[in-house]
Amino acid sequence: MLKKKKIECGLCVVGGGMAGLCAAISAAREGIEVVLMHERPVLGGNASSEIRMWISHAKGRDNRETGILEEIYLESLYRNPTKSFAVWDTILYDFVRREKNITLLLNCTCMDADVSKGEYPDGRNVRINSVTGYQMTTQCFVEVRAKFFCDSSGDSILAPLTGAKFRIGREAKDEFGEDTALKEPDNMTMGMSCLLLVRAFKLSSDNTENFADVMVNDYYASELAIARNTGIVNGIGDNKFAPRSTITRQDMMVIVYRAMQKRGVGFGVYNEPRYPDFTTVALYARDAVSALISAGLVNGKSGLIAPTDYTTRAEVAVLVKRILDYIG
Repeated sequence: MLKKKKIECGLCVVGGGMAGLCAAISAAREGIEVVLMHERPVLGGNASSEIRMWISHAKGRDNRETGILEEIYLESLYRNPTKSFAVWDTILYDFVRREKNITLLLNCTCMDADVSKGEYPDGRNVRINSVTGYQMTTQCFVEVRAKFFCDSSGDSILAPLTGAKFRIGREAKDEFGEDTALKEPDNMTMGMSCLLLVRAFKLSSDNTENFADVMVNDYYASELAIARNTGIVNGIGDNKFAPRSTITRQDMMVIVYRAMQKRGVGFGVYNEPRYPDFTTVALYARDAVSALISAGLVNGKSGLIAPTDYTTRAEVAVLVKRILDYIG
């Protein structure tokens, strides 16, 4: 029989990406006992060595993050000047391990939750009592009981497990007073982007195998299977794609670049674009960004490439139109 373990704490954070990591550290420094449950072997989420998307500070020229994220970034500049992702993983791990109030559960997948229904403060009618994760490296089920829970997982796993409210897409700038957010809200996601591109390029594949987190009845399922099996998209690990997550400008360019290569579309000779923020483009995306900008398929955004800005519906529509014109 597999082992079972129970832990009690003040806050349980599910998801050890940059948001969850910072939340756990912040709470621990306030004296709260924290359990950080993360399904991967390394911290950082998309910023880890598994995905390799560097943290890129606040949006806009001359803006930068402060607080814990800035602490991590500054230490990385000192300890990791060559930007090795292997070293970066150890820096994130070290930041968490320094906090005596954090119990870290790596390789632990949140799989269940216990809730109670009733009348609770702030008009709530459901309360989370505990979450249960399975840690594959120890073959142990871990039940975490906490006063508060923070869902920082990539796909909001606690929403379906607890019946909590959730949203898909991106909010408008006036909802939370964010100057750099979208003017109007949208529900742009990775799956939708792949659907448009697969249809635009008329791609096909005899292999129907799909990512594990794509359901058969998802409206983008067949196109995403084609994108997966033709090598246009690789996913985020463990045969997952996170199709409901938003997509950055640089990732959109990578997908388009691969799709055009798959169709045999050439770009000729291209050089690195002369934008001041080109060095912030992820290494895996630089060829794609250079090629698409040189071909005139992608323009700058307020004088910048803005590689980690999220793609808007309008940008996707314009890009697809330009691609169709380009390939004739």
